[in-house]
Amino acid sequence: MTASTQLKSPLRAILEFLELDADDKALLNANQDAYRITFEHHFVIELVELPDQACRVSARICLMGKSLSAQENQLLKAMQLYCEVQTEAPEGSSLSVSDHDGCLRHVIEIGPSETAERCAGQFQNFLNFSFVFKKTFLEKS
Repeated sequence: MTASTQLKSPLRAILEFLELDADDKALLNANQDAYRITFEHHFVIELVELPDQACRVSARICLMGKSLSAQENQLLKAMQLYCEVQTEAPEGSSLSVSDHDGCLRHVIEIGPSETAERCAGQFQNFLNFSFVFKKTFLEKS
């Protein structure tokens, strides 16, 4: 195996792909359990290493409304849009609501048995889809 195809943790492979240092404390969130990377204003990706060495990657789509009716409307719009574009979505991705920050998120897990090259490809595909999904969702809202 070459250096680019060696098996390594998906988290490390993604950080290397982005040319970021895993030891950079500025990338860690307040609890230091996730790497938070801001790509542009209001487009943030979080990387969390899971106990099985897989990596959960999540993109913040929007902050959920405070009222239950506002949240329900947002979720219905997000699910409708996701159903429309599901064939383009990265395999294994889903939408979720984060309980720690009240955000709608697009999420995928990248397994530990992937090569660094494949991890980078999956991440890049996820990143592109998430960005377009977020922009489309916000335009329709």
